[in-house]
Amino acid sequence: APPPPAPKRGGFLLPDAGTNPEHIAYALKTTGAAMFCYLLYTLLDWPGIHTCVITCYIVSLGSAGETVQKLRLRLAGCVIGALAGTAAIVFIVPHMDSIASLLALVSIAAALSAWIAVGPPAIAYAGFQIAFAFFLCVIQGAGPGFDLTIARDRTIGILLGNVVVYLIFTRVWPVSIAASADRAVTALRAQWRAVAAGSAARHALAAEALAAGRDAQRQLSLTAYEPAWLRPPQAWQDARRDTLAALSATAAPLVLAAGRAPDDAALLARIDGAGLASPPSPPMPAAQGDAALPALLQLMDARAARAVAGPSTEPTQEAPAHAPA
Repeated sequence: APPPPAPKRGGFLLPDAGTNPEHIAYALKTTGAAMFCYLLYTLLDWPGIHTCVITCYIVSLGSAGETVQKLRLRLAGCVIGALAGTAAIVFIVPHMDSIASLLALVSIAAALSAWIAVGPPAIAYAGFQIAFAFFLCVIQGAGPGFDLTIARDRTIGILLGNVVVYLIFTRVWPVSIAASADRAVTALRAQWRAVAAGSAARHALAAEALAAGRDAQRQLSLTAYEPAWLRPPQAWQDARRDTLAALSATAAPLVLAAGRAPDDAALLARIDGAGLASPPSPPMPAAQGDAALPALLQLMDARAARAVAGPSTEPTQEAPAHAPA
C-alpha cells in the first residue's frame, strides 16, 4: 500500500496572521515601540542606546502578563549583567595580557548565566539576559574594551526599551491572558475526553494532557503580572485553578477507568464537571457488572475534592537534607 501523504506543513506565518485582529494589533504595538525608540535615539543623537530597539522585539509577547514577566526578567538580568560587566572592566580586564584570559572571563560568565538559564522557567530568561548584558559591556570589539561609556549606553538602551514596551503593551490595546487560559482549559477537557475514549494510545494521550495542563497552569500564573485593572477577577482565577488541579489529580484513575469502560457517561461527566463549584450529579456507570469501575470513579471524586480543597494544613515531617546513614 502506498504510504499516507505527509501532513501539510505550515508556513512561517500563522494561517490567520493577516485576518486576526489580535495579531495585527500585536504587530502594530511592537513596531510602534521600536520606531519610537529609533526616533528617540536618532533625535537625541545618542546611537549608544540602540539596544532599546532590540529590546522592543525581544520582550514583546502576545499578552500583557507574558510581556511584563519577560520585562522583569530582562530588567533584573540587565542590571546583574551590567554590574558584573562593569566590575570586570574596572578590576579584571586591565590585568589581562592574552586572549586566553579574555576567553576565560567570558567562559566563566557564560557558564554562570547558562546555569541560571537552564533553571526554573520563572527565572530562566534572566540567565540569557545576564550573559547578553555582560557580553555587551565586556566585548566591545576585536580585543578587550575599557570604555565604560559603551557599557553605560547599552544598559540605558535596554532599560529604555523595557519602559517603552511596558507603557505601550499595558495602555494600547492591552491583551489579558484570560482568553488564552480559557482556550487552554477547553482544549484540555477535550484531550481528557479523548483519553476517556479508551483507545490503545490512551497512556500517551494522558501524558500529553498532563503536559498541556502544566502549560495551562503556567499561563494562569501570568495573571499575577497583569495590571490590576486588566487582571481577571480572583474568583475567575480560582475556578480555572480548581479545574486544572482536579483534572491533573484524577489522571491515573481516569486512565484505568477508560480502559474498563470507554466513553462511559459517568467518566465524561466527571471530566466536564472537574473543578466546578457545583457540578451536576454524574450518572451511574454503564458497566454495572464491573466492581472496579465504581471504585475508580469514587477515587476520582476523592482526588478531585482534595485537589480543589488545596494542600493539607496538617504539619508534615520535614524531609532530611542528606541521605540517611
